[in-house]
Amino acid sequence: MEKYRNTTLLILAIIALNSCGTKVAFPVSRVQPAANVVSTVKKESNGNYLIKIDAEHLAAPDRLSPPQKYYYTWVEKDEGLPVNIGRLVSKKNNKAALQTLTPFKPEQIFITAEGEGEVTVPGNFEVFRSKRIKVK
Repeated sequence: MEKYRNTTLLILAIIALNSCGTKVAFPVSRVQPAANVVSTVKKESNGNYLIKIDAEHLAAPDRLSPPQKYYYTWVEKDEGLPVNIGRLVSKKNNKAALQTLTPFKPEQIFITAEGEGEVTVPGNFEVFRSKRIKVK
């Protein structure tokens, strides 16, 4: 009985680890050194990629110099072209988050501060950039 219980626990642990996705590292930002950004990328069974981003201690974009209005998140595809995957949604206590699906395999994720809404090309105000991503 003990043997089966240990095997079951091992199987559950393997499933839990595989379901979490790939953790994405973001180095400390020179623009916002107090902010902490964490992300996971998971390839779904349909071929899309689920991307979750959580930011803490993130200053409001209007407090940047120069002031901006929004934080946009971008995926750099394997061809090197950036694709807008959404705007970080502000929460209470200087937190923001984004959860989205994209058909593009992300090579890197980066976040820009933008003065306009609905941007299709990233501006020059890059706030965060992840390390290279190797999706499991």
